[in-house]
Amino acid sequence: MRNPPQNPERIDSHSQEVESSSSRTNIREQARAERENLSSTIITQSQLIQQRIDEFNENLNEDREKLRTASVQNIRYETHVLTSRPQPSDEIGRINNVKAETARRINAYTSAQTEGWHKIDYKSVGGEEHERMIGLGDILMDPDIKLIKIKKRNGTEFTAERGVSKTGRVSFLYAEDVPSLNKKKGDYVATFTGDQFKIIDTADNKETIPSENPAELTRYIEKLNSEEAQRKENQRESQASLEYSHDNIHHILETIGIAETTDNLTNKQVIEWFQERTHIQIIEIRREVHPSNLRRLFKETGLDNYSQKEELINEIRRQVNDLDENHDMLSAFGEKETLIDGMIRVAAVESGFRPFNWSRTNCMGFFQFTKANTENLKINPLNPKEAVEGLLKLWEGNYKSGAKTPELLFAAHYRGTGKMEDERGTEYADKIASINPDEFRDQNDETQLNRRMSAVAPTSAPYEINPETGATLCSRTAANNLKNLGVENPPRGNANEVAFRLQNNPEAIGGSKEQIISRLNSLIEQGKEIIAVDVFVKGASAAGRVHGHRAVAYRAPNGNWRILDPYRNRNRHGVNFENYNGIIEFVVPYYRTQSGTVGTV
Repeated sequence: MRNPPQNPERIDSHSQEVESSSSRTNIREQARAERENLSSTIITQSQLIQQRIDEFNENLNEDREKLRTASVQNIRYETHVLTSRPQPSDEIGRINNVKAETARRINAYTSAQTEGWHKIDYKSVGGEEHERMIGLGDILMDPDIKLIKIKKRNGTEFTAERGVSKTGRVSFLYAEDVPSLNKKKGDYVATFTGDQFKIIDTADNKETIPSENPAELTRYIEKLNSEEAQRKENQRESQASLEYSHDNIHHILETIGIAETTDNLTNKQVIEWFQERTHIQIIEIRREVHPSNLRRLFKETGLDNYSQKEELINEIRRQVNDLDENHDMLSAFGEKETLIDGMIRVAAVESGFRPFNWSRTNCMGFFQFTKANTENLKINPLNPKEAVEGLLKLWEGNYKSGAKTPELLFAAHYRGTGKMEDERGTEYADKIASINPDEFRDQNDETQLNRRMSAVAPTSAPYEINPETGATLCSRTAANNLKNLGVENPPRGNANEVAFRLQNNPEAIGGSKEQIISRLNSLIEQGKEIIAVDVFVKGASAAGRVHGHRAVAYRAPNGNWRILDPYRNRNRHGVNFENYNGIIEFVVPYYRTQSGTVGTV
């Protein structure tokens, strides 16, 4: 079997540069010679695409940058974003162009290939916009690619076929019913980062390299022309739909008398207009325009997908860092960074950072405030600054009504303080706690902790109490946290008993917090892999003096030592050692060597 041309773009790139008719004749002769060498050669799709991907791999970074800066409209409807435009009469150039474009788009939008599977990675190219707006039909431009196998992130596999979606896009559709995904044959296949696809090499899904056979050339050019026409028609209809949606906005704004002129009104202007309104004006809009109509309006115009993630997170950080150290929220969360995390989590779950997300129960904005919340707080929930101010006020009120821990504050946000401890409130709090806020942070943010303790959930109020002595079962919590951190068979018993067994251990460290930290860092410099630290604290209460107190510390990836003590600090991921409000008696580190874990009793 002969190999395909080593540079599919060579013909079309030269045809751009050479303008004379004699030069174009030479190009045509070159093409004819190549076709004679490849007469009726058949090669499978996966083989040819991989050859082209390998050929263009050196263009990968440049191609991703081109796609990142291109508009979604161009990526969807143009076949030459990464390749040069051939002359209309250059049939071979057009064919080579679309095949090279396809291979380069596959290479740009995939991050790994295993046994023919291509793993999709939209976000590395165009972030959230490409995640939402780009599909496989926009990547696999070559009409010869008819059938593919798709593997979703949850492991579900199914076959998809090339076609036209109900909205008119050239797309890939379910070739079979997939009950587990509640999808029927012919439904549009939505793919996301982490999904995989594989081109199916069957008898009727092979690529024939165009040769001197006129029927062969005609077959491909007809398919190419048909799909290009379909893409142009879809582009025209999409533009008309957008204009129609703008007309709806104009009509609504005029109807409720909030726009003097609606000429050339853009989505950006609509966004700015809504976010500049006062809470009273927003309520008036809700009264004049039925909420379901407004919700539909946002969806039709795409405003419901408009994200202000970066602006909201920056606003959360600014306002929390400005809080007084005695603020109720810091009493609940322990420290500012943990409060910031909690607010990020709620925004991610409630709206995905989209201010125009409007629920069927008519909650709205970044944090999905109810109508009553909006009126009471006197905020515009669509405005980042006012939304953050409103959330802090709402949580402060809930705190005073009994939601004293992060878990209860999360549950109260969803169910109200009256139902914050019911099953649905608990499930919601667990859902919020399962979110990793670091996924939404700027990766260059120096304050990002990437906490090792993501799986640890220290006990929170109401505390478990020994009915005979009245002591909190701090030692049981510490032992469970040590186990979660990787310490095998951690010491158990009440705090006084465990302290007595450990205080004469050769690894025990006493002194001030600064001296303890210095000693721990010295052990690390000596090459000892410290897993966690048992911390024994002088009791501040009468019960504490009798029974002692125990907590656990660990070293965060940023190098800071943090203490888990839900009885004193009441937060999920601990506080910095230096900020801990207990007087530490001594600590015992647990660290691994090649022979196992040492330092335990």
